[in-house]
Amino acid sequence: MTDYLERVFGPFFTDEIRYVELLVDEIPIRKRWDVLMEVYRRKEEGEKKIRLFVETLLDKMEEAEISEFCKVVSAELSTTRSIPTMRAVLRTGFAQFPQFSRKRSLRKSFVCNRDLCKLLTGSSLTR
Repeated sequence: MTDYLERVFGPFFTDEIRYVELLVDEIPIRKRWDVLMEVYRRKEEGEKKIRLFVETLLDKMEEAEISEFCKVVSAELSTTRSIPTMRAVLRTGFAQFPQFSRKRSLRKSFVCNRDLCKLLTGSSLTR
């Protein structure tokens, strides 16, 4: 698993679709969940550059795994007060999957400062 993570977070990673597809295809099926969770854990290190990798990896996973992953992300969004964590979740695209609860996103807007509220609603979000 370390090899895949080094390639994702390393200096030579590129978010070219073909490169990412080849990298994801190399990950054994039984290791995909572990890789996904570790990439998510390290989300603040990669932010925008891991977005395509995660989307491509999720495309290869079972519905039950995707649903479970969405629960993990939703749970963190519903409890965190960390601006860097919220920003990383938004920039990586983790919160844009349809399974995420809109109510939780709205709840977060009430505990954040004005700038972060703009970020959560997408008006300040940059790619």
